[in-house]
Amino acid sequence: GQCCYNLGEYPCRQPWDPGEYDEQELDRLKDHGIELLQVFDDWNDSLRLFGQTKHTALNPDGFRRFIDMAHRRDIKVLAYVSTGFLQWTDPDFLQEWSTVGSRCSLGFWDMARCSPASPGWRAYLLPRLARIMDDYGVDGLYNDAGYFTNLAKSNFPESSPLKAPAQDEVPAFEETPHYDGALTDLLALIYAEVKRRGGILKLHVDGALEPQTGGEKVYDYLWVGEGVNNADGLRKEVKNHAPYVVP
Repeated sequence: GQCCYNLGEYPCRQPWDPGEYDEQELDRLKDHGIELLQVFDDWNDSLRLFGQTKHTALNPDGFRRFIDMAHRRDIKVLAYVSTGFLQWTDPDFLQEWSTVGSRCSLGFWDMARCSPASPGWRAYLLPRLARIMDDYGVDGLYNDAGYFTNLAKSNFPESSPLKAPAQDEVPAFEETPHYDGALTDLLALIYAEVKRRGGILKLHVDGALEPQTGGEKVYDYLWVGEGVNNADGLRKEVKNHAPYVVP
């Protein structure tokens, strides 16, 4: 059994702090057969309200305590990350990592979509993802890719910002409507680091899409579906995706 877990609201005036309620909730989940849970973007401090970052826990001691609570019940914990999204206002963000106008604005999110072909973005991102696993003891990552596939971009007008490369992109990979070379390479690097630590990787690309990797294995679970109006339609759309698929 798997589930999502809400550590607390974000943005907030006070950081969440796991306690007795969470002990009881984890007992309830264990009784329901839950063996794996994932925490969403509320685990970190993406708006930097409390001196942390997109890649560090809002409450580091509290997050480690929560992971220990879960592990005592033989429940694994995955932390939300993204190979594409970073807040435009983050002091670490460099415009050269992302095309101007390529963004995702939703709720408190106002995220740039950073390019997997940007060496600057890669140099920033990869060690931070490794540090999340090593510093907090999470059992893997849930990667919300924040990426439009080449196939999806091919349907956009030429004036779309998603058609333009980021300033420091390096065209080192084959890119076709049915193969996302830079994304494949980046996902493969991350998957290798997760598996080297004995971890689990969940991936979400965009809507019901699977990553166009030419058969390269880059996930354990693929999450599909956003804004779905018909579950049977979703089932038909993803029935030929490589396992395991989570609608």
